[in-house]
Amino acid sequence: MWQEDPLNAVTQANRIALLGSKGVGKSFIDACIGWWWLFTRKNAQVICTSKDADNLRDGLWKEIGSIYGRTPLLKHLFTFNTERISAKENPVDWFMVARGWRKHADPVEQAQALAGKHGPAMMWLGDEAGSYGEAIVTSGSAMLANITPDGGNEGKIVLSGNTTDPAGPLGGIARTPASWHVVTINGDPDNPKRSPRVSVEWAREEIRKHGRTNPWVKVSVFGEFPDVGFMNLIGPGDIAASKIRNYLPEQYQFSQKRLGVDVARFGDDATVIYVRQGLHAGPFLELRGCDTQTVADRVMLAIQRTKAELVFVDETGLGAGVVDALRRHRIRVIGVQSAERAIEHEKFHNKRAETQWLMSQWIKDGGQVPTEDPILHEDLMAPTYQFKNGKMLIEGKDQIKARLGRSPDHSDALALTFATVDQPASDPFGTGVVALRKSGRKASDFDPHAGFGEESQNDHNPFLRNDV
Repeated sequence: MWQEDPLNAVTQANRIALLGSKGVGKSFIDACIGWWWLFTRKNAQVICTSKDADNLRDGLWKEIGSIYGRTPLLKHLFTFNTERISAKENPVDWFMVARGWRKHADPVEQAQALAGKHGPAMMWLGDEAGSYGEAIVTSGSAMLANITPDGGNEGKIVLSGNTTDPAGPLGGIARTPASWHVVTINGDPDNPKRSPRVSVEWAREEIRKHGRTNPWVKVSVFGEFPDVGFMNLIGPGDIAASKIRNYLPEQYQFSQKRLGVDVARFGDDATVIYVRQGLHAGPFLELRGCDTQTVADRVMLAIQRTKAELVFVDETGLGAGVVDALRRHRIRVIGVQSAERAIEHEKFHNKRAETQWLMSQWIKDGGQVPTEDPILHEDLMAPTYQFKNGKMLIEGKDQIKARLGRSPDHSDALALTFATVDQPASDPFGTGVVALRKSGRKASDFDPHAGFGEESQNDHNPFLRNDV
């Protein structure tokens, strides 16, 4: 069983790091280690921390309390409350304590939780340590300063957490273990010491869908840190492959046609309307200097011209006015907030991260982007991501704008079409077949970058002409 490795390690080493994928049971093992130390050493002191006070209460301290509640001997020897466990024999010097801090605490505030802690048998249990500041690790290491070779004074540090942030303290320990004993706990379906709490079927499916080197799979299945250099969602090769795809209408017209509308927030930003139907994206329209009613009017015109069934609008800021205007006309519109909860909220920090990720996977899995939109191509390669508390987080739009010199409006508009799961078209053989019949062309001659009927997407498509 995988639990043997960390339990054996803590008897031998003074610094132990437990690196694990999500849901393997690290907090329970931390709790077992804490009770072992408190029970086997007179006047032992255990300091328990987590990423914030709420997480400590609901995670590690809950596991510690659960063990206490199931063990009559511990109830006989110790008292327990919401912040402290004390030995009845010597409650002043023999204890385990929860030391939390507020959310978003700075590194100095975190470090103060451990400052000045010394004793004959000290232990620091740091749960969810991947998000700790370096200052708290330095402060906690001072607990080991009084260790004596003859065993008169003892001290141990046990840090555990998910492998989400390569730049965090656990990432540094993993790269250069030095004096640390590192134990990796994961849900790898081929690992005989895998955690049984992670479903084998789920793990195999994630590996099949995304590949073994995918950052999500590395973190959530294998308990490994994602490569620091692999933090862009899409690379140049992905864009090059997407541009040369040339689908016939029957290969995508069975999918629901959608519009994504990214509404300009500032004067130098553009409002962009993007069409997507299944694996095919385009055409698109860029507008500048338009009020919300004008944008709504252009969206309604786009619906009429493209026969789109569903509209997604970035509802942040001015976009709310566009949503209201479309709803007054009984248009089927969904307002999307970047910060709202993702559908797969266990994977993604917010809706923006989820839609950007789904768009990147759509491109890698066969999606076709228009060749004549180089701005979109640059936008798609711009965002970087990180993992925060085990969930993917995409860098902010303002950060991307500062790097690009403009807002990534084109890719944000296309990403909005992934706000809900793709659906089949209500009339799968309607607009595509009619357009082909009117043009008099054969399906084999179909150019997916041409406009509707005979019109060119670049020059003559009425959806793209700003004078319409």
